[in-house]
Amino acid sequence: MTKNIFDYFSKITKTVYEDVLKETGLDLQVYKRNQYYADALGKTRQNPEKVVIARKDDGDYLGTVGSDFGLVQFDELFKFAEILVEKEGAGYVCGGIIGRGERGFLGLRTGEHVNLGGGDIVENYFYIVTGHDGQQAIDVIPAPIRTVNNTVLKMPEAKGYRFRHTKHVNRHLAAAKLSVAKVQNYWATYQKSFKYLSAVKLTPKQLDDYLKMIVEEKLDEEGNPSARGQNIRDAIQGIFQMDRNIVSLPSTHGTLLGAYFAVIQYCDSDSVVRKAKNDRRDEETCKILSLIDGNAAQRKADGYAFAIKMMEKLGGVKVSI
Repeated sequence: MTKNIFDYFSKITKTVYEDVLKETGLDLQVYKRNQYYADALGKTRQNPEKVVIARKDDGDYLGTVGSDFGLVQFDELFKFAEILVEKEGAGYVCGGIIGRGERGFLGLRTGEHVNLGGGDIVENYFYIVTGHDGQQAIDVIPAPIRTVNNTVLKMPEAKGYRFRHTKHVNRHLAAAKLSVAKVQNYWATYQKSFKYLSAVKLTPKQLDDYLKMIVEEKLDEEGNPSARGQNIRDAIQGIFQMDRNIVSLPSTHGTLLGAYFAVIQYCDSDSVVRKAKNDRRDEETCKILSLIDGNAAQRKADGYAFAIKMMEKLGGVKVSI
């Protein structure tokens, strides 16, 4: 079974917010400390403009921010999620820290689903990401799951809904309501588009055109098509033509919806994350970040956006995204 973004984090079995924090490791505490540098004469000096964010338990470095950065702990940042559960009908799924604690993640679901036929079900999930990387924001990101192969869908609007953290209760509640409304709006758009995408049958040429939108035709130094780009397109095409969760189901066999789902499956299961030589993060952390807002997330979003454009061209149906 494909491993999706939710599978990288601990499943939540608790219901009390404080217990959820402990179970997921989001009770992690951090602090600000001064940043120093050596001048031209080798003398150690303090940087007046920057400070370091570090873990309290072992002092490990998490990020560098401005000296006036207002530090807020994960337990306060994610208090917003408790409002979603208590007042907006969401349910906890999983959560944890990313890397050494640079970011925190909470996965939730709304309980809604749509059956595309033949047991092909998509359930309405979303996740919340925040961190100690200087952004001091909370991102609420719609992420429905196609259950037959455990893949997570992605819309072109990468962030879904972003707001800055505040301890003011009324503003917190308002942000919770707006974020849930955003998730529900995306869900309504998804459900509407599935019907039309599944009605568009693709010729081999149209499939090739679609995949070249997702993975651009790049040339090497000698002017020849890039082998890497072609390999990615071939892998997606292979999923579209041979994967049983596409070829055996009526809504996806030979359809534009099936091509989009093939892109999603490639990103979750087969995409390779390349990291710089000086990147100290491990492979799993890099994969998680790619799925949240990196190359994999962007390719998923492109897959949906270009599918909608092709649907308008071939099927004459316009869906606003």
